[in-house]
Amino acid sequence: MKVEVFGKILDLKIPLECLQAVYKPKEVKPLKNVEKVVKERLRNPIKSDSIQDLAKKGKKVVVIVDTWHRMTPVYQILPSILDEILMCGVEKDDILIVMAHGVHASLTEENMIQKKLSRKVYSRFKVFEHTRFDKNVKFDFVGFSVLVTLYG
Repeated sequence: MKVEVFGKILDLKIPLECLQAVYKPKEVKPLKNVEKVVKERLRNPIKSDSIQDLAKKGKKVVVIVDTWHRMTPVYQILPSILDEILMCGVEKDDILIVMAHGVHASLTEENMIQKKLSRKVYSRFKVFEHTRFDKNVKFDFVGFSVLVTLYG
């Protein structure tokens, strides 16, 4: 069976008795204007308060960004999110971007810029890398999620 993984074709030999199912993602057309769609969703979210209702002058904002193992195009989405937060009156110094690596390895500064954030975002905002095993960061146990993943 040939399977595409991250743009590479792998030829897998799986015995039929071991194969339960093959799931393929639904084909989705790329957005023509990512910035416009992100801003529209922030201003008119589904079952949530809008960004204007949540972000206010004097508030502190943390934006959590997924690990580099995920294919999320953060560099396309994040600038629009940050612009909207700033337009709501939040000061630039009150915004922190947390790169949530969890148990994955950290990125070099250049890879962080190229693979996730963009140079513009990285140079303008405070960025903190969270790794579960950082001995300099103390975590408090706060419980388990409904999916039984560990918080804290």
